[in-house]
Amino acid sequence: MAFLAFGRVTQWKELPIPDRVSQFQDLEQFVPEAATMAGLDTTDAFFFRIRASVKYLKWFIVDGMGNLLPDPRASFERARYLGGLDDTEIDALGVYSPGVKGVFTNAVSHIHLHFRTTRGDDFVGHIDDEILLKPGGSIYFGVNG
Repeated sequence: MAFLAFGRVTQWKELPIPDRVSQFQDLEQFVPEAATMAGLDTTDAFFFRIRASVKYLKWFIVDGMGNLLPDPRASFERARYLGGLDDTEIDALGVYSPGVKGVFTNAVSHIHLHFRTTRGDDFVGHIDDEILLKPGGSIYFGVNG
């Protein structure tokens, strides 16, 4: 099963990520708060971007070979690779979906993040709901206008 979500952002509004926001669950709570501060309607899905240094993140990539049998979730679990990264910098693109979990996000979260490393060797993947941010990161929201 594949899907595509896309958007066009002509200008980003940057906000600092407070030091209290360090784990995935903190981000999930902070994203709609920060979006409200940036003037976004948080009743609809939207994209956001994060630039930050991380102490750790757990990642996954999907090989695309799932066959949806015996069900989509089991097929997804078989077709993914897991790993972790320590002490790196990332540029992440996320989607926030307030109304429905499991469409743009996984079944237990309102946010989903894809990342690329920005220091050292290039690496891209999905953040697997585990991250430990270092202080000093920024979150960005599209302000097309």
